[in-house]
Amino acid sequence: MDFTALLRFLEGCRADVDPVRFYSLAKLNRIGYYFLYRVVECGFDIPPGLLEVYGREYERYLAIGRAFVEVSDVLERCGVDFAVFKSLRPYPSTTVDIDIIIFDGYGRAVKCLNRQGTEYIVNSNKIIVEHHIIPWMHKMGGLWTLIEFVSILPRMIIVHTWNLLGYTVICDRYLIDLLVTVSLRINNPLWWLHSILARHLLALQMKEKTIHLDITIEMALKEKKRYRIYIKRVRDNAVTI
Repeated sequence: MDFTALLRFLEGCRADVDPVRFYSLAKLNRIGYYFLYRVVECGFDIPPGLLEVYGREYERYLAIGRAFVEVSDVLERCGVDFAVFKSLRPYPSTTVDIDIIIFDGYGRAVKCLNRQGTEYIVNSNKIIVEHHIIPWMHKMGGLWTLIEFVSILPRMIIVHTWNLLGYTVICDRYLIDLLVTVSLRINNPLWWLHSILARHLLALQMKEKTIHLDITIEMALKEKKRYRIYIKRVRDNAVTI
């Protein structure tokens, strides 16, 4: 019942919580920063080790806010109608990427973002490393496609094995994400439609028992409005920390 106790703490600042033990649980459920934020907000003592973690995550939180603004500036300058979803949560959080829905101007969005020529990758030591790699992905084309395919093979084997055992897998990312990622990185938005490999992967995705979370147009439009408010607060240095 640890998770239930964690939720009760997040909602009502209950005092019967061990910060060290519950941080591990919160981190496992991708709410590690929010848990530490609530510990501080509720006025509880936080061990020195976790206080250091909170400081690092706080800096990440601010950096992510700046990244949201930078992406918004690029897309707005290019006249793209868009909304951010999933990455912007209704509570203070950190993320490793920014998920965007393009309502109008998909081609312009791809070109404008690719012109930036930079991806930020987190290495095994949790350090953000800057790589000017997108142009090389474009040049490698089919070779980069093969590299991406090999990288997902272990996950395909795991999902297939669980399916054979009678389980349904709920995927954060899987083959659909791979097809979109490759299409963008080799600068060919229709690669997933024309490639024989991509069509086979898409057919495989249809056969595997997996669940992907969806978002309605109505919800996306609500996120669009909420995101505009968030960006204004970040620009005004009024975002909740």
